[in-house]
Amino acid sequence: MFVTGIVCSTSLYWHILIRVVSWFVHVQTNVITLDSFCLRLIPFSQKSLKYTSSFTMILIARSFFLQLSILVHPDKNQDDADRAQKAFEAVDKAYKLLLDQEQKKRALDVIQAGKEYVEHTVKEKKKQLKKDGKPPTVEEDDPEVFKQAVYKQTMKLFAELEIKRKEREAKEMHERKRQREEEIEAQEKAKREREWQKNFEESRDGRVDSWRNFQANTKGKKEKKNRTFLRPPKVKMEQRE
Repeated sequence: MFVTGIVCSTSLYWHILIRVVSWFVHVQTNVITLDSFCLRLIPFSQKSLKYTSSFTMILIARSFFLQLSILVHPDKNQDDADRAQKAFEAVDKAYKLLLDQEQKKRALDVIQAGKEYVEHTVKEKKKQLKKDGKPPTVEEDDPEVFKQAVYKQTMKLFAELEIKRKEREAKEMHERKRQREEEIEAQEKAKREREWQKNFEESRDGRVDSWRNFQANTKGKKEKKNRTFLRPPKVKMEQRE
């Protein structure tokens, strides 16, 4: 495994990012990959931005990604260099995405949705406990358990989004392929029609020439026949008695 024991911010969002990156750097899957999924968990939160400047957060993020890139560098993982190279490139891409405001907002929305879902679930659990006359105490009251629940729900949401993205890309690729096949078929059809028209015109000219030659030959034969077989009428000699 590439990533172990990274020490960084203790905020909920940093915790989620570290856990996801640490796991997906060394996991193999055809559905969710390091490049396409886990590093979209941009380590920012609306709450933390209230107390920490964006510049400071970027410095912290830069330090985190620097540590991560060192840990997954192919030179330090020569026994698994291919996957290490992919992880190293993904970490670099993730840091660049960190500075993309649109990508950051999308990631924050998903993380926030995961947090709100867990909070709603906890609220419903406590409501049911009160209704049953039991103490409204749940395991998510423990900050670490709550953090773990948010992490799991966030990963689930990102996984669902990733699956939908892949399905959408597959559908778009299929549509592009279909359109391309139709274009090729149209081009081939037009080519066949041009060739047919060309061959038809050439054969038509040949048929016309053959017909003219046939007519000319027929006319010549008739004229020759007329000259050959035309005889003056025979004169009958009168017989004397």
